[in-house]
Amino acid sequence: WRDADQRGLLHYAACHGREQLCRLLLNPPAAASDVTPGLRAESAASADRRGFTPLHYAASWGHAGAMAATIGWSPLGDQVPVHVLRVRPS
Repeated sequence: WRDADQRGLLHYAACHGREQLCRLLLNPPAAASDVTPGLRAESAASADRRGFTPLHYAASWGHAGAMAATIGWSPLGDQVPVHVLRVRPS
């Protein structure tokens, strides 16, 4: 699922600091596909139409837990550039 600005569920979970939900969306348990067919892991690298990733949203709103959840799955690894921390998506 994506909204009109190409933000997925992971973008929203990160923006609102929902660490456990971020982890679940990044690595859903195998049993979840039995309940929700078609459920697949979301990508931490997925960008919205302005180029912001879930990590951008978590960092800009100061959600350390959500940042920790997405950093491990980000192509940036644990090397988050300083500019990521200075941008606040609107």
